[in-house]
Amino acid sequence: MTCAQGAVTWRVAVGFLACVLRTTWGQSTILPAAMDCALAAHTIQVREAASEVFYCPEYFSNRTCCSEAELMFVWEKVEDMLRFIQRVLSDASEEVFEPASLEEGPCKEYHSRLFSSRVSAYQRARHTAEQGARILQDAGLHFLCGACFACAVPLKTSQIDDFVRRALHSVQDTMGAILEAQRTADRAPHAMCALGYVESLHAGVPFPAWGRFAPEMDLLGERSRRRNAWRSQRALGAVLSAWLDRVLALLLELPSALLFQQSLLRLAFFYLERPDSDAHALLHGSVLEGASVAKWPDGMEWGEAAGARGGGPGGPGGPGEPGLDDLCPEGPRRLLLFVPQGLGAEDLRRWREALVVEKEGEEGAWSLLWVASAPGHVEALLSAAVAGGHHGVAEGLHGVAAPAVARRRLVWRRFEVRDGDAFVASICGGRAAWLLVLSELGGRLSPQSPEVPPEAVASLLRRIVEAEEAFPPEESHDRAEGEEVQQKAPVALRGELLDLGPNDDVVGRAMGSVAEDGLNLWGLRPAVPLSRPLPWPSEAFEEYVRAHAAFRESLRLGGEASSSPSGSRVLIYTCTSMSLCGGHGDRLNGMLGAAVVALLSGRFFFIDSQRPVPLSLVLEPQRLDWRLHGTMAALPAAINLNDKLATFEADPGWLLDHRASVLRLVSNQRLTSAALRAAPRRAEAMGLAPQPKLHAHLFHELFRPSTAFRRRLGARGLPATARLIGVHFRAGDQMPAHW
Repeated sequence: MTCAQGAVTWRVAVGFLACVLRTTWGQSTILPAAMDCALAAHTIQVREAASEVFYCPEYFSNRTCCSEAELMFVWEKVEDMLRFIQRVLSDASEEVFEPASLEEGPCKEYHSRLFSSRVSAYQRARHTAEQGARILQDAGLHFLCGACFACAVPLKTSQIDDFVRRALHSVQDTMGAILEAQRTADRAPHAMCALGYVESLHAGVPFPAWGRFAPEMDLLGERSRRRNAWRSQRALGAVLSAWLDRVLALLLELPSALLFQQSLLRLAFFYLERPDSDAHALLHGSVLEGASVAKWPDGMEWGEAAGARGGGPGGPGGPGEPGLDDLCPEGPRRLLLFVPQGLGAEDLRRWREALVVEKEGEEGAWSLLWVASAPGHVEALLSAAVAGGHHGVAEGLHGVAAPAVARRRLVWRRFEVRDGDAFVASICGGRAAWLLVLSELGGRLSPQSPEVPPEAVASLLRRIVEAEEAFPPEESHDRAEGEEVQQKAPVALRGELLDLGPNDDVVGRAMGSVAEDGLNLWGLRPAVPLSRPLPWPSEAFEEYVRAHAAFRESLRLGGEASSSPSGSRVLIYTCTSMSLCGGHGDRLNGMLGAAVVALLSGRFFFIDSQRPVPLSLVLEPQRLDWRLHGTMAALPAAINLNDKLATFEADPGWLLDHRASVLRLVSNQRLTSAALRAAPRRAEAMGLAPQPKLHAHLFHELFRPSTAFRRRLGARGLPATARLIGVHFRAGDQMPAHW
């Protein structure tokens, strides 16, 4: 809605004044115009501008565009944050004691200063956070009232908005000054006094000055904005909550980090006297003379040391990749059934009863591989197999005697498969297979399509078997490089499977009486062979690396301190004291997914990961130097996608085309597949797709093991030509039930 349109819906004169103010100030307000109740098309009159627990200031009228539930939803979020700030600050001890003793010598004064300066810095940051909490409370109330009540004095709301902006800018400047003073105090007077841990805290380039302060709220995305979806309770709460989270991070990240750093400093000095320990190598980066350290020449990929650069001739998991293609079902008729995590236990039982052979020795056509990620599904499938006596027989479909290899019955993954075609290619190489994706049955082409019964799918599978052209001759693994396998459906059924509609007459012929219900069987189809991978690294990626190095150098030299270099945009993956980073797997998912988003959106990629230790102490930059510091004292444009993969998949363009010049991203999700699908042309131009080993390639471009890491590898005494396999055993609190 434009300002002129908004003025018509309320008071013409006052509304017009608000529009003029916004235009002449030349600065966007913190509360987006689309959320300003004064510009809303529909409002209703209530008794007063208030709720059961708070009153809006007197300059708000009693015309509202929100429900009581919306008001309470957001205000509870504000109160929760204020209680959280108070709890964090009260739990943190203001009394920080220095170590009992420090070694006498020329470095003692400096080492003592590392502690005393942090005590002083923490006290200043804490005081600033307490002041910011009051600003957060007042601002939260002001913006909630602005989003839900029409303002009788638009000039007043603009003044309050400007006051909040200036107050937050003061908080951000103060936090930045505290961090810069700490950086100065951390400079060692001599190289012999330097500590690896302290040096790594300030490694890399500083946060871009022209992106440190962006207090404006983010709407849900262009598509959501056009649908006016922000006016729902959930969307309104999400927008305001995301903004409150950003301010909360500005208030608490620096004081929390300063306290945590004191704990790490104690460890650093403790292990300073134990140079033979792994902790010494990690926190100080030094290695004992004569200690075994794995050699890692510049430019070498991790897998190259084990003779594993590039994988086998069949691509990742193809026939040249040992082990993975053993998972592919045997026989010419292969079906991979992907079980969504949301499938109910009763539905799973129905599918198994409809599809799976209950007796050994029956004749038939299909061999079946279940692919599941939910522990309950895995337990149910295994229990059913044991109860049916299938200890050594893989499951097949009705009328099938599958090969007697139990390990090919089920694949248990940590995450759901997002790309079935890529998964089939990874385990079956060039061999033909079909997919049955239960989550795609029924509603993909028409939300009104009825549920597809398992018996209908089983019937269609039997018809496929009966078609003479159902299965082409088995392809040889020795096919010419780049030659693609053409997987065919039966001629009589091809149109039904690849272009199904709820009222398709062909479906009726295939499904008989069941098709009278208008079933949609899009989720059952042949796997589509992957295109030949593009050469890696692509010339476009090489150009990106060169441009990144030049941009990084300009940041290092302090150039363009107050404004962004022409066309320069930045994405920073962040893991700090106030962000839920997750474990090793979550962090790698977040970092690599963020790198893909940066490449697709034309942004320079950086990482600021300080918790529990700076990432560079474990993984050093390889070809692209991603190190950056200072995020904890900034209020940039920011997006948090922790445990929000579905949010990103619903509208990837919101992130890929975000307008902010500097964007902070917190994520523990695999964003790659959805991002590549959302921007296929950009992905191909950058050489990212088709690229089956994309994450592996990016990992090698970004990281190499640090000195401490290589020391640990060297201590293993592994053969120089060995293939290394890392196993992440994760049982957690489910160990008694599952292990």
